[in-house]
Amino acid sequence: MSHLLKNPQEASVLPAQSAALHQACRAHSWSRPFLFLCLLPFCLGASGTHAQNQTRFIGNVFRCVSASGQGVYGDIVPRPCAGRGYSIHSGKSGLLLRRIAPPLSKEEKEQLAAERMQKEQEYQALLAYRQRRQAIFSTYANLAELERQQSEVETPLKQEIASAGQRIDAARQRLSFAQGIVKRYKDKIPADLVKSMRNDDLEIKFQTEFIKLRQQELDKAKKKFEEDRKLYREGAGR
Repeated sequence: MSHLLKNPQEASVLPAQSAALHQACRAHSWSRPFLFLCLLPFCLGASGTHAQNQTRFIGNVFRCVSASGQGVYGDIVPRPCAGRGYSIHSGKSGLLLRRIAPPLSKEEKEQLAAERMQKEQEYQALLAYRQRRQAIFSTYANLAELERQQSEVETPLKQEIASAGQRIDAARQRLSFAQGIVKRYKDKIPADLVKSMRNDDLEIKFQTEFIKLRQQELDKAKKKFEEDRKLYREGAGR
C-alpha cells in the first residue's frame, strides 16, 4: 500500500468532538441510556481510528520521490519507487533506518568495473613489488655481493661487444684494401678477390647484428641490477 505525501495532518479531532458532546449533555437533561446511544458511534469511531493508526505504522515505512517530484511512501516498496532510490524508516518512530541507492546505469556500471580493474592491477603490482623486494635479501647478502654478480654478468658481454667491434674494423680494412686492388683490373676481377670481398662484407653485417643483440642483453642486465640495487636500499632503509 502506498500513499502520496501532501502535508498529511496526523492530529486527532476526537478531543474536539468529545468537548462538543460534553457541552450538549450539560445543556440538555438526557437520560443515561439515551446518552449512551449517542456516544456509542463516536466511541466506535475513535477505537477504529486509533486501531488504524497503530496498524499503519507497525512495520517499516518505505519512501521515495516519484518522477513527478512527489514524496511516496508505503508499507512495502511503492510502485513509483521502482528503478529509483528510496529510504526505509521506522514505522513507530519515523527514524531513518537505511537508504537504498538507485540502480546504476550502463555507463556507471562500466566505469565502476574499470575502476575496480585498475585498483586490482595496482594491488597486484604492489604485491609483486613487495615480494620482489623481499626476495632481494635472499639473492644478495649485501651490496658488495650485488656488485660482484653484476660484474660477472656484464663483463663477458662487454668483452664480446669489443671483440666483435675489432672484427668489424679488420674486415673493413681488408675490404678497403681489396677495393683498391680492384681498381687495377680493367677487364676481369680475380674470383678469389671477389670471394674475399664478399666474405668481409658478410662479416661486417654479421658482427654488427651480433653487437646489437649483445648490447640489448647488456642494457637489460644493467636495468635489472639497477632495480635490484634500488629495492635493496629501500628494504635496508638506506
